[in-house]
Amino acid sequence: SQPIRCHTHLTDENKLALVKICVENQADFQEQKKGQFSAMIFDLQQQEAGVSLKDPAGMFKILYMYIK
Repeated sequence: SQPIRCHTHLTDENKLALVKICVENQADFQEQKKGQFSAMIFDLQQQEAGVSLKDPAGMFKILYMYIK
């Protein structure tokens, strides 16, 4: 059996929207509460772009690769 993929393909437009959401909400980021911040970003991403991200920890890796 094939492993289930937990990856959401993001278009360049989705990635740009995600970066924009993170920048707009950066004042809410606290090092100790990364999980709450990423949950908020996921909710906003889903509302604004209609994209449901499946991997909270991977979101910032995706962003880093995109802006790198």
